[in-house]
Amino acid sequence: MKISIGLFLIPVFLLGCLQPAFCEVLILENGDRVEGRIINKDETMVEINVNGLTRYYLLDEISKIEDSSAAKEEEPQAAAGDKDLESLRLDALESFKNKEYSQALSSIREMSEIAPDNPELYLALGVVKYYLSQYEEAKEAFGKALELRPDSPEAYLLLGIVADAAGEEGPAKEDFLKAKVLFNKSEIDLKTNMIVDFLLKK
Repeated sequence: MKISIGLFLIPVFLLGCLQPAFCEVLILENGDRVEGRIINKDETMVEINVNGLTRYYLLDEISKIEDSSAAKEEEPQAAAGDKDLESLRLDALESFKNKEYSQALSSIREMSEIAPDNPELYLALGVVKYYLSQYEEAKEAFGKALELRPDSPEAYLLLGIVADAAGEEGPAKEDFLKAKVLFNKSEIDLKTNMIVDFLLKK
């Protein structure tokens, strides 16, 4: 059931994964942390962009919203002469847009050395590996992202796309189903659920 939708969907995830390193963090009542960029907030709900996708949370579900400036104070300091996360992020995005995937890969690897516990960087690494047709290495990168954040629906969706591209229909459907379950739990937007439904029916 090899599909081309991954070629259109995956860049969205890369752009989301390579957002500025420090952003808003929602601490949910159940203890989960959701990192992203708040798009909109009213008296009942928060709309937040996570890895290029939109999630919605009721204020009743949120115990705390952490200020991005607090996270910034914890940013690892690069050695003198080294690039910082922001310049590496811009380098990676520019290289990806220019289809210079090896250069993008190099920048993302440098970022992961500075922030080794950031699951978004492993998602970005896997995306570039996908574009280089290095499917096994892409799956390893997405697996590492899941080790750091086991409830990441984006990681399962990307794993499914890579498995599908490699002709592994069974594992692809399993990953898409896991992504759908987690997307439903996270109240992800309707458009993304429709995409996952489409992938499951292929």
